[in-house]
Amino acid sequence: SDLGKLELRGDDRALEQLVGQLSGGRVDPGDALLAQGAWWCAVSRTHVLALCDAGDTERLRAAALDAVRWTPGATAADVTASYAAIGLLGPRTADVLSELSDTEPPLGEDAMDSPAFDVLRLAAMPAMLLRPSGERAVALTEAGRAAVLWAEVERAGREAGIGHVGMDAVTHLSPLAR
Repeated sequence: SDLGKLELRGDDRALEQLVGQLSGGRVDPGDALLAQGAWWCAVSRTHVLALCDAGDTERLRAAALDAVRWTPGATAADVTASYAAIGLLGPRTADVLSELSDTEPPLGEDAMDSPAFDVLRLAAMPAMLLRPSGERAVALTEAGRAAVLWAEVERAGREAGIGHVGMDAVTHLSPLAR
């Protein structure tokens, strides 16, 4: 994927301080915040993922490593190669996610009044899901599982009538855009 991924961990107070320093905001589990050129996604009170465009990864990584030096109890690691990201864009995004997940209420049927971040199973595989809006989503899974998840997204998408888009469209419609 063309996304940088940083993992921030620590006790809840240290992590809240670190995320505040880097983003100027705060995220609670289930929340996602767009700030300082990245999406800040709370996996738990002690684990946050920061997602950014690939070109911003080094800047964000350097800022995180610098901030960690001044935040006892917190760590930061570049996990870009460890996780694959699959972007879904368009009005049928909720249909595809609903087909792939077993959440209650089904994804797409829950109210999307603000961005959300979920830890769940997609196509029976462990995954994380950033939903900036009802028509945009980024599914994250371990890099070794990406091909299987991609095949399942493609299958569910075919049933929902979606198609692939090229890099020009992806750049213009970046799943990280709001």
